[in-house]
Amino acid sequence: MRFGRGRAPVPEEPDRDDPMYVPQPVERWIEPEEVAERLRRRRGRWRALRHAVVMLTVLLVVGGTGVIAGGAVLGRWELPWAPTPGAAPEASPSAAPPACERAVVTPAVAAGTSVQVLNATDRTGLASSVADELEARGFVIAEVGNSSAEVPEAAVVAFPAGAEPAALVTAAQLSGAVVRSDPAAPVVQVLLGDAWTDLTSLEVAAQLGATPQPSVVDCAVAPAPAPAPAP
Repeated sequence: MRFGRGRAPVPEEPDRDDPMYVPQPVERWIEPEEVAERLRRRRGRWRALRHAVVMLTVLLVVGGTGVIAGGAVLGRWELPWAPTPGAAPEASPSAAPPACERAVVTPAVAAGTSVQVLNATDRTGLASSVADELEARGFVIAEVGNSSAEVPEAAVVAFPAGAEPAALVTAAQLSGAVVRSDPAAPVVQVLLGDAWTDLTSLEVAAQLGATPQPSVVDCAVAPAPAPAPAP
């Protein structure tokens, strides 16, 4: 039995030529200063990468804006929000529409005016009786018949192009008549409706037939005033 402090056994050097030899990892302590230096370098690389990305984005935005603006100035393409050169400015939605000046039409003479009388109601013989009264006032009856059109008014006087004066003198004979333009009408056409009552008196018809009235189709827009010359 040994007493006292003995010396630790010295490990034997492994045989590196032994096929069963496995090299063992070598542990090494990393100094705190080295760790701080590594972190500082890593943060520096990330900061430089962020700066490069920001600069590249700014260059792309500025360059793209310049290319678009240059192309619009040279007329290579149009910007959706840019006005077209030479185009008239759009009217403001709140601006009042231009004044409309209707032509004044003088009614024609009843004698010799050709009309077509159609009954749009379920009253039997209405078109014939009205046609007889118009004929007695000098009108020429071109046709008498029925119509399947729905006419809630007392009467509708439809006329083709150029026959508005004849339509006005015809409407003057019919109480509550409405005058309308109808290019398909062969002649002045009288449609008797559900609200029909009677013809106007001869005095009223003569007064209305002698009074010029605004046209129902012609509407000439008044020209805009010319701008005052610059002083």
